[in-house]
Amino acid sequence: MYEEAATRQPYAIQTWTSYLRALSDAPLTDRCDVYERGLHALPRSYKLWKLYLDDVYDSQVRGQRVDSPLFTQLVALYERALVQLSTMPRLWLDYLHVLQEMRVVTARRHVFDRALRALPITQHHRIWTPYLTFVKQIHVPRTAVRVYRRYLMLEPSKQGEFVDYLVSVELYEEASLQLVKLIETTQDKEMSTDRTQHSMWMQLCDMVSQHPTRVAKSLDVEAILRSGMARFSDEVGRLWCSLATYFVRLGMFESARDVYEEGIRTVVTVRDFSMIFDAYVKFIEAMLTAEMDLAAGGDEEEEDEEDEVDHQAQVDRLLKVYEDVAERRPLLLNSVLLRQNPHNVREWEKRVELVKTDLQKVIRTYAEAVKTVDPVKSGGRLPTLWIRFAKFYDEHGDLNNARAIFKKALEVEFRNPQELAAVHCEWAELELRHENFDETLEIVRSACTIPATRTTRLRKQQALTAKDNVHLSVKLWTLRLDLEESLGDLESTRAAYNEVFELKIITPQMVLNFAAYLEENKYFEESFRVYERGLALFPKFPHAGDLWQTYLSKFVQRYAGTKMERTRDLFEQAIRAAPT
Repeated sequence: MYEEAATRQPYAIQTWTSYLRALSDAPLTDRCDVYERGLHALPRSYKLWKLYLDDVYDSQVRGQRVDSPLFTQLVALYERALVQLSTMPRLWLDYLHVLQEMRVVTARRHVFDRALRALPITQHHRIWTPYLTFVKQIHVPRTAVRVYRRYLMLEPSKQGEFVDYLVSVELYEEASLQLVKLIETTQDKEMSTDRTQHSMWMQLCDMVSQHPTRVAKSLDVEAILRSGMARFSDEVGRLWCSLATYFVRLGMFESARDVYEEGIRTVVTVRDFSMIFDAYVKFIEAMLTAEMDLAAGGDEEEEDEEDEVDHQAQVDRLLKVYEDVAERRPLLLNSVLLRQNPHNVREWEKRVELVKTDLQKVIRTYAEAVKTVDPVKSGGRLPTLWIRFAKFYDEHGDLNNARAIFKKALEVEFRNPQELAAVHCEWAELELRHENFDETLEIVRSACTIPATRTTRLRKQQALTAKDNVHLSVKLWTLRLDLEESLGDLESTRAAYNEVFELKIITPQMVLNFAAYLEENKYFEESFRVYERGLALFPKFPHAGDLWQTYLSKFVQRYAGTKMERTRDLFEQAIRAAPT
């Protein structure tokens, strides 16, 4: 029946598949005859070829030794099938599976290449995945590199995978070149990749620093690492250490030390500084240990005496370097904090304390500090810096330079009048300590004078500066009034107090002091008028309380039993002003 159908309808695939199902229990040779007859009629039937190849493999080849001639026969059968069906990826994959079982590497590679040439580009992905797995398994890096380069023409986004493979087989030179290419490719345009610029840069930097001898000929390692520092501010410490490690592995120890020194002098965060400094110390310790071991080996007879001396000299030199680095740590750390914020007055003061044993360094530090710190960004502590600078000269017997510093300080545009007033007060106290009374009075009188620029600015409706308002400083006037009472005469003191009244910056204590001063000089009625003026400015309690109490007691003491009407009026005024 099946023979009759095969004769009558040889071009119907159903005819042959039904015939083969009927022969499922027959010997393989009988089925092979039917397969051959069917393929003679339908040479490009994928279904018939697939059944034929699977049947032969399952019934005859599976489980055979790799040197069995049956494998060779199956290979020949696959070759016949692929002549007709070269665009069927499934047949190529099955063929490759057979070759895998045969353990034939070269033939399998050739078949992969043939499959890629035969199949359309849209189906290449089905071949490339097992192809890449194959080249990794055979452990022939040169072949794998060539295959990967071809693959990247189709899938450039897989370049990172290629880099990982190169690293796994220790081809660091090629890996670094590919990584540089990948970084450049993804830098300016979007590209499908599972890696960030940061991760790729860090991988590249680690690679070139850990394997310098393999990549030095192809890449400018130092330029790469320095470029990474400029690009990734959060990895600066790590990259400085990587650059130093690069030179260490090349045996260029002095260059490594120069890198560590440059690193700790340029980083701007404590984290990066600590990382570099710790690595630097470990580097010196390792060098010191190595030189000490070499120096200790000098007892052997064959050791050259000159070499022994050289090793000992190196040990001494490294010990000095180690001590120097350890001693400089606080100053270096302070430099980091100042690079981070050059307007931090507290850190400048700490720096002065660190170099206090060297007077020239102290002067240079103060000079650099006052030149660098911005009054607006200093947090209000800049006057302290100028004052301490001047006091430093004074403490070392150089009054002229102390005065010069104060003069320069008065030219600074401080944030507010209080800061400028503090400088005036300190300068006046400096002159007072040296008993230069005329200079002291001149300083405070000049500071309390209304500047001409104030009137000009007000007329032009411009913002007033600290210099324009320093004459309104209560602290400055308090000092001037004390100095006028101590060093001035009656007229200058009286004029100063009257000026404070006119400026309306007088305090209740100043009123009491003025009145007491006039009383001491027997100007009783004028002192009472001062109380009246003070009460006009401070009519309410609690400020008026001290003024009334002192005024009444002084008045009663002066006119005891007389001027009763005036006394009664004063008490009534005080009672009316007092809170109920």
